[in-house]
Amino acid sequence: SYNRSKAVYDDALADAERMRVLFAEGAVSKQMLDKAELALEVARTDLVNARESVNITATHAGVVTSVIAEEGKIANAYSPLMWIANTDSATIVFEAGSRQAMALAVGQKAVWSSRGTGLSGTGYISKLDLAADPKTHLVSGEACFPNGEGRLMPGLLVSFNALTGESRNVLKIPTRCLIESKDDGYRVYVAERGEDGSYRARLRDVETALVAGDEVEILSGLDEGDLVVEFGQTLLNDGDLVKIVRGGEGM
Repeated sequence: SYNRSKAVYDDALADAERMRVLFAEGAVSKQMLDKAELALEVARTDLVNARESVNITATHAGVVTSVIAEEGKIANAYSPLMWIANTDSATIVFEAGSRQAMALAVGQKAVWSSRGTGLSGTGYISKLDLAADPKTHLVSGEACFPNGEGRLMPGLLVSFNALTGESRNVLKIPTRCLIESKDDGYRVYVAERGEDGSYRARLRDVETALVAGDEVEILSGLDEGDLVVEFGQTLLNDGDLVKIVRGGEGM
């Protein structure tokens, strides 16, 4: 081992230095000095070989993110000693449901963001499996983002949005307004005003399109100006009386 080779070298060095002093004083023969010098050279060679066996050079540049091996313990063959990550770019691994996967494609623009820090970054969808997992029915993929400033660290959980299309002058509502229907579609409750001035919740089928963050595009089923129930809709039945709440508290 390296520690043993180092101890032998230190002992041989001390012995050689002592022999040099004694030889200069005429206390030992040249043969004894040569023997000590030879032992020192052998010990030095063994130490160099031992050092090369423990000084391992990584094949790729990067940042050490985790050290697995412990000093003094025997390393198992083919087992990693540490993890090194190249953080110049970051890959986010994701799984998408059926609706999401059908709208995704390799090369689409993707944007990650952090609500806590306000940071964000732009990248693209770099990989998308050609088939869904037979057990989970989810499609796996990867999104690649430049990370020169190192804001994305290995192991973080982040969210991102993919730009699957672009629409202008469209009707949008918060995604939390949607209620899934049995036919794999969506419905919303709309507060309709009666002749007596009261509002009742009316269930409507809606056709959705692009999803952008917390909003979804509505193709049909709603008109501009409709009052859509945003909170508590799972507790409603068609025709229930509802109260319009102002001041940003919702309805």
